[in-house]
Amino acid sequence: MFILAGCGINESEVIDINSMKIKRGLINQIISDTGRTYQLFIRHNWLQDPSNAATGQRTDTVRNGVVFKEILEEKATRIYERYKNQLARDNKYMFLSKPKFTRNGDLAYDLVLLEANYQFQVLKIMNVNGLQDGVSHQEVFDFLVNLHQSNNIEIFKLNDNGVTLKLNNNLDDRALDAVAEICPKFEYSQKQLMLIWNI
Repeated sequence: MFILAGCGINESEVIDINSMKIKRGLINQIISDTGRTYQLFIRHNWLQDPSNAATGQRTDTVRNGVVFKEILEEKATRIYERYKNQLARDNKYMFLSKPKFTRNGDLAYDLVLLEANYQFQVLKIMNVNGLQDGVSHQEVFDFLVNLHQSNNIEIFKLNDNGVTLKLNNNLDDRALDAVAEICPKFEYSQKQLMLIWNI
């Protein structure tokens, strides 16, 4: 496993990894905890672009942060819980993404670490939307920002077509009605809310 250290290396030194500034010691701790070497996070988003007569779309390439591939769910969740507050204080956000089953049949996730000015900017980076269900990225973004104002939510799992949130409080009937309106296919239990579109 590759650790960013060595003789005489300053662990508190801030280094730049794929446009993300992070303390060397912190990224080394996460490398050690995951048991994985990170990969640079590069994402290609298809965006609506009416000026493109041929397709009506354009590609936006995002280079920001790192990803640790295929971490077992329990371990990924434990790492998320360990670092989320420390990272957020320094404008870094971690979330689980791209669920998949290992050869042994265990559920694993990619653990993504990005730099963002605020938590919900990661929705823009990931271009989360429900376009096939008639829900735009901006509608998803606005809804979650409003929900956060009343519930102080945390983004826990995130994919192109869905998000799982940790909630500090249970949702009341009015909030659940608003959730059902923007995402009829939602699951809600144990202070977690999963929204999924395009299925």
